[in-house]
Amino acid sequence: MQKRNLLDSVTIPLERELREKIHNALQGDIVELLSDITEPSKAPFYLQGCKDGRAFKIEKGFFKKYYNLCEEVKKSLNFKEDVDVYIVSNPEVNAFAILRASEDHPHTIILNHSLVQMMTDDELKFAIGHEIGHLIKRDSRLNQLIDFVYPKDTKMPPSLTYKVSLWHQLSELECDRYGFLAMPKLSVCVSALFKLTTGFDLEKMEMNIEEFLSQIPNNLEYLFNDDFELEGTHPVNPIRIGALQIFSKKCASDKATDGYFDNMMNELIAEMTNISSSPLEKNLVKFFAIGGLRMISLKEEFQEEEYKVIISELSEFILNPKEYLEEIANDDDIFDTLQNVIYDILEVEPDLRDLMLEYLIRIALADKKIESIEVDTIMELGESMLGFSREEIAKFFANHIQKSFSPDILALV
Repeated sequence: MQKRNLLDSVTIPLERELREKIHNALQGDIVELLSDITEPSKAPFYLQGCKDGRAFKIEKGFFKKYYNLCEEVKKSLNFKEDVDVYIVSNPEVNAFAILRASEDHPHTIILNHSLVQMMTDDELKFAIGHEIGHLIKRDSRLNQLIDFVYPKDTKMPPSLTYKVSLWHQLSELECDRYGFLAMPKLSVCVSALFKLTTGFDLEKMEMNIEEFLSQIPNNLEYLFNDDFELEGTHPVNPIRIGALQIFSKKCASDKATDGYFDNMMNELIAEMTNISSSPLEKNLVKFFAIGGLRMISLKEEFQEEEYKVIISELSEFILNPKEYLEEIANDDDIFDTLQNVIYDILEVEPDLRDLMLEYLIRIALADKKIESIEVDTIMELGESMLGFSREEIAKFFANHIQKSFSPDILALV
């Protein structure tokens, strides 16, 4: 492939899809306008650091080697926008990129001095290429939107938490691809990743990187079979390295084999998104789907608010809750399996019966209308399947009504 084609192949479709969904869910076009007004850009800390000797801007005049290195990376990625790169006094092995506030300002990349000291020039190319990837993708813009809507110590709804976490991780994998194109030698990229994430100097440790790379498939298989959970903003090293292996092979192949390597990447991402891996979680997902469908089937008219409760609950466990719910709904015998699903859950974790009863009640109250058929159905399910008495179920109902029920205002007009 030619370089231009390689740059075009960097995109991970699911990353783009999640980016758009998160932006739209947070009403990004409007909220970004408001955040720009209420939280205007301030002079960054590293500018002050340049004045007192704790930071240095990489310029051609007195940092010629690093200046040329940065220019080489920009050229390899066909990135023509202005970027100011700073080396900042910080013991953490890290780097990050800041999107420019307006088109008449440069972007910014910060390289902590510990990273510059630890990395070879080739490894720095990977790190800088990775950060330029974030600039190309405008990642900090979406991060600012998320932080504005959910500031520190503000809890994000579960339906969004998982998608944001997955977007972060896929974005890092995509930026690793930019890093690879800036330094297209897999062993160097792997060494740079280890220095960034662990501080290990693989060359000094005389590690056989080729042998290590040959073990990555086994490491991934072990990882995904060990109740793997998606956590944090950065994927664990086996995933990052496995994804880079696939991309490096795609770059070295002819275009006719792109589909093969795309399928390999899709399989890796599928494993990342399969967070409900334990039998208990799988049964909980089934309960939320089947129990939810049982409740919304009680009324002739579709109740959007009730449907949203079901989707929100499923979103905490699976990536595409709507598709999953539709698949479950197509089973003619789904309600017959509800008792078995509940039995399997309670056999492992009997304390979850409170959570399951509360879930059914939340659906019933979501449309601000308490109908007798909903109460009767929850009484029946609560008694026959969850083992509650009618008095206990009534107390659960009363507790929810007193804490969270709000009347339909239109009914008062």
